[in-house]
Amino acid sequence: MSRKKNNLNNIKNSDHEAKANLTPMMEQYFSIKNNYPDTLLLYRMGDFYEIFYEDAKLVSKDLSIVLTSRGDGIPMCGIPYHAIDNYLPKLVKLGYKVAICEQLETPNEAKKRGYKSVVRREVVRVVTPGTIIDEYMLDNSSNSYLASIFFVKKRTKIKSHDNINENLDINSINKFSVDNNQSFNDSKTNISYNYFENPDNNNYDKIDINQIDIDKKIINYTNNSIKLDNTEKFENNIEDNNIINKNDNIDYSTKVAIAWADISTGEFIINTVELSHLHDELYRIMPQEIIVPDSLSSFLEDIIDLNSIKAITRRPNQMFCFDRVRTNITKHYGVSFTDGFGDFTENELSAAGALLEYISYTQKDLAPLLKKPSKLRSKDYLQIDKATRKGLELCYSINGEHKNTLFNVLNYANTAFSRRLLKNNIIFPLTNVEVINDRLDNVEWFIKNPSIRKDIMNIMSSLPDIERIVMRITTRRCNINDLLAIRNIFSKIFSICEILYGNDDLVNGLLCLKDQLGGAEQLRYELEQTFRENIIEQDGIQSFIRPDYNIQLDKLYEQKKQEIKKISELVEKYRIITKIDNLKIQYNNIIGYYIDISLKNAKNLNNPLFHHKQSLVNSARYKTEELQKIEQNLLFYTESIQNLEIEIMNKLIRMVVEYSDSLGIITFALAKIDIACTLAHVADIYGYTRPKVTNNTIFSIHGGRHPIVERNVDNFTSNDCNLNITHQNSNEINFDLLKNDKYENKVILLTGPNMAGKSTFLRQNALIVIMAQMGSYVPATNAQIGIVDAIFSRIGSADDIASGQSTFMVEMLETANILNNATDKSLLILDEVGRGTSTYDGLAIAHSILHDIHERIKGRTIFATHYHELNEIVNEMNRCECYHLEIIERGERIFFTHKVKLGYVDRSYGIHVAALAGIPHQVIEMAKLKLDMLLAVKKQVKIISKSY
Repeated sequence: MSRKKNNLNNIKNSDHEAKANLTPMMEQYFSIKNNYPDTLLLYRMGDFYEIFYEDAKLVSKDLSIVLTSRGDGIPMCGIPYHAIDNYLPKLVKLGYKVAICEQLETPNEAKKRGYKSVVRREVVRVVTPGTIIDEYMLDNSSNSYLASIFFVKKRTKIKSHDNINENLDINSINKFSVDNNQSFNDSKTNISYNYFENPDNNNYDKIDINQIDIDKKIINYTNNSIKLDNTEKFENNIEDNNIINKNDNIDYSTKVAIAWADISTGEFIINTVELSHLHDELYRIMPQEIIVPDSLSSFLEDIIDLNSIKAITRRPNQMFCFDRVRTNITKHYGVSFTDGFGDFTENELSAAGALLEYISYTQKDLAPLLKKPSKLRSKDYLQIDKATRKGLELCYSINGEHKNTLFNVLNYANTAFSRRLLKNNIIFPLTNVEVINDRLDNVEWFIKNPSIRKDIMNIMSSLPDIERIVMRITTRRCNINDLLAIRNIFSKIFSICEILYGNDDLVNGLLCLKDQLGGAEQLRYELEQTFRENIIEQDGIQSFIRPDYNIQLDKLYEQKKQEIKKISELVEKYRIITKIDNLKIQYNNIIGYYIDISLKNAKNLNNPLFHHKQSLVNSARYKTEELQKIEQNLLFYTESIQNLEIEIMNKLIRMVVEYSDSLGIITFALAKIDIACTLAHVADIYGYTRPKVTNNTIFSIHGGRHPIVERNVDNFTSNDCNLNITHQNSNEINFDLLKNDKYENKVILLTGPNMAGKSTFLRQNALIVIMAQMGSYVPATNAQIGIVDAIFSRIGSADDIASGQSTFMVEMLETANILNNATDKSLLILDEVGRGTSTYDGLAIAHSILHDIHERIKGRTIFATHYHELNEIVNEMNRCECYHLEIIERGERIFFTHKVKLGYVDRSYGIHVAALAGIPHQVIEMAKLKLDMLLAVKKQVKIISKSY
């Protein structure tokens, strides 16, 4: 839950009681505020957004705004309406939801309804962390996701077979199987009874009513019988008796539906994961806000990491009911049925429909039209759990920044929408070999054609953020510059096509994008016929409509121009009449056009033609009837022009909305071209090579480098990594051991001191896999990689104080996740497993884990350790080989070569590393003596054990 939630309740009773006799305006305030109890209400009053009561106290404290009070003692503070863009991002960043209440009429218009009538006000928008669409509040290289979560607690439900009040004797039931789609029979009545789900997956020889969670609205039982009543069809809806408490024994294999959308780009995705993987999925998506049903909120708040999510928003259970969400979805897309969207479960549609309703609630009448939801299938993507994703620093460093991440290394993308797609490609590497190789073909083509690549990247760099511009237009939060930007992209697209598709050797992947770039031709024609390329100013008139587009508009422009010309003529005329050479005609919003004369000259002005309006320190201001008439004409022409331009703009806005899908396809195609150019550029400047990606389990990397570390150090040491069985002392694959095109996987046991490069070696191989499967060239001399279905890591841990978990517990939880989910197609990188407990406990755990990986999982594995005893048991494992990080000793000093070599070391050089860190000399010397003593005892124990 947002940390602000508890502070954003309804106005306190004490405040109500203190002000029993409220003014009509404050009554209006309360009636609006009560509809938005968990938000800050910014109540527009003239030039300020006023904030009252508890809201005012919170905002005053968090934004350092002076807290004042109305004459009747009501606490209040205010934000100037023109400064809202400065304050709103700060409030949302703090986790607040902000309801913006605007005046919908002027005070004069209100008075027409009665002298004491209050200006009509309504909330026009609710701004929350997950529903931001304003450009100035968004990171242009990242998506801003709103997510919705829904699942139903597993439980037993029994449905009668059209029989009412039949008594069922428990003892007469021979077997009660809880597998789905099964049933049981009453042997006395020979009636079959169906059921749905049971919270645990056990079989019962006899029903024990105390062990089954029974919906009492369906089944009533007394003594030894169960009375069955006719029931409604079971639906995927949350009911009061389905509320989950944190102490419930929940089945973590329960399927959880997640829908997430970025309303600033229109992206809309749905997925289903097991509850045990929910945490990892949310960390991958990184939503800014999550909406959940009331009945699941307490449970979910306990298992979701609130540090990475700004807000968890509770919504009524009814919002997730299937009939309601189906209506929301069909209404949003203007269709009659949901079947056409794809094969979605009821849970998935419940999550999606609730998300759409929440977007409508926050955006009011300007809710964006999202793209049709696409279903993400986990098997199509390389799975990376939260711990691994965090440890590898793919898109965000440990400090939450882009610096020193894989994204930062690869990010030479030229457009904002390309940067977002690049980040998504890193987050969602593929498992489909054909698609991966299509991407690699595109990159290779641009490597071979550097001049074309350079030309296209130059054009791309001038493209605006098309995705977000289109969404601003569809939500009517746009200006003329947004429409002009859409108008101008078509000429740039034409230039890209002209450069790219004038080549006969173009690869299929790039050829397939040609048709996608050619859409929205009618929109292009209308925009180019309507708009100039840029706004121009001529004769004091700003114009963006092309001449001859609209005869009436051209006429109004000309009439306005003539009136402006008359003002210039008046200046000359009045200077002659008054003999005042510095006389001017100027304009402001308060008195309109006026004649400005210095005070010195004004004293001698007695002409009845001039009517005095204002006197200032240095000048006096006058009006004339002639000037007044020109002003009235100008106001009329200006208003007429504005109305006609708005009419033209609205027509084109509707057309952009109509072509929004086509523009989305164009943007996606441009992004794919830009990313191919970007990755080719990165490969060129950093010396990356094309990986060979296959459907088997080969893993052979020569001259591999860490893509992030090598950018920050001089002379990075490359290393080979072969995770398949080889000939002894050789890096060649032993093809005699191949079975059904499947390579025999290997476990590397890696030893060496701290600082020698073990963690770098582990990470670089995982990063090379991710880069290869996202379709990028890799930092290696040569790389052959069989598709990896998941990467698991256990690298470094810290106490999770908030959850009361020690370092060792965190380590064991991460390791348990690996052992429970890894397959023989996975890549496992483990570092220092077992070091968080006593030596012998840790050694025993490390040994058992290594053995289980080798014998049962059989995945490609690098297992780094300081337990040198493990080297002695490698002989028991025919697919395990020892490698070490080379150390050169010269007297008392050691040197790290960072080179991985065959064999193992039996020392950790911890005391040497401690000395390098600056540990006092006397401590180091004592440590050396103690180490010699311990090694002597260890050697003696070993000799004695052998004698037995």
